[in-house]
Amino acid sequence: VSQRTTRLRFGPCVYVLPLHHPVRLIEEISMLDNLSGGRMELGVGRGGILEAYFWGQDADVEVNYARYLETLAIMCEGLSHDELTYHGQFYDFDTLPMRMRPRQTPYPPLWYMRNIETAARHGMNAVLDVSLGEFDAYVKRYRELWEEHQGVGALTLQGTEPKIGLIMHMLLAETDEEAVAEAKLAYAAYRW
Repeated sequence: VSQRTTRLRFGPCVYVLPLHHPVRLIEEISMLDNLSGGRMELGVGRGGILEAYFWGQDADVEVNYARYLETLAIMCEGLSHDELTYHGQFYDFDTLPMRMRPRQTPYPPLWYMRNIETAARHGMNAVLDVSLGEFDAYVKRYRELWEEHQGVGALTLQGTEPKIGLIMHMLLAETDEEAVAEAKLAYAAYRW
């Protein structure tokens, strides 16, 4: 995508932060943002305890959340500064040089999946997995939360208005009935 397009913005949705080492994330994000000419967008999330357990992390909900917050803080600090100093519960860095920086400042736009309150509180764009009928209510609530946590008229750190994305699941078939039949099993597994 980064090499065959010139305007398309792209990014992972999402990096499950507790499952990644923050310095590796900083390097990967910086590299992809530079390779794309500054078109990277970052989806972040904390994931769930099943993911944590499966990948060998502590499956405790509070530890998972603390690891998410610490990894997010380190990632943002490292992406926006020439050196990284951080002393936390899980990681400890003293004046670690950040040799590669992202092209966008202070770092690529952040997106949070499914939780508009977390997104607004941390100044992130939001990605929702709701029906079209529910979407307007979520948009209204996200804007209220944004103003409450970021301020009236506040922009993102990149100087843009906060955005809300909507996940749309689609399967094309000759008829609606065929599409529903083909998608039913996969959709049930996805929702689970």
